[in-house]
Amino acid sequence: MDHEVGCLACERVATEALQNMSKESSRKLLSSKKVCCAMAAHMDQILLCNNCAMKGAFRSILDEALEDHCNSEKSRGKLRQILSFVTDCICSIVMSSADSSFRRRCLRDMQVTDTQNFHTAIQNSLSRITNGKLLVRRTCGLRKEENMEQESSRDQE
Repeated sequence: MDHEVGCLACERVATEALQNMSKESSRKLLSSKKVCCAMAAHMDQILLCNNCAMKGAFRSILDEALEDHCNSEKSRGKLRQILSFVTDCICSIVMSSADSSFRRRCLRDMQVTDTQNFHTAIQNSLSRITNGKLLVRRTCGLRKEENMEQESSRDQE
């Protein structure tokens, strides 16, 4: 029974709002304020009347967010597997090369002294590249704010 009363209240508020909106244009602003106040006062009843629609909207938004999260986790997992494979291939090529000067140049360019460190250096390098270019960072918004603060402090100096 309360549900029906709530719906009648919603209908009354909507009817009142339409009547007020149809008056002269100088009163439109006032009537829209009345509508907002009336809607705020009856928000519980409005939400009760639209219970199914609200649940459906929330479920849709939640499903979409969860699907995006799952897809990004799958993508990260695939990327980790690919990076591991690429790292192993690079190390295998360098270490199995018959050209000792090529091997020394590779170790020197990666600034390492042995093959184990070479593997780790390649892994770290690829991770830095992909994290900077391909993966979305969770702290992206925070870093943008920090950069903006740093730029504004430089401008003031």
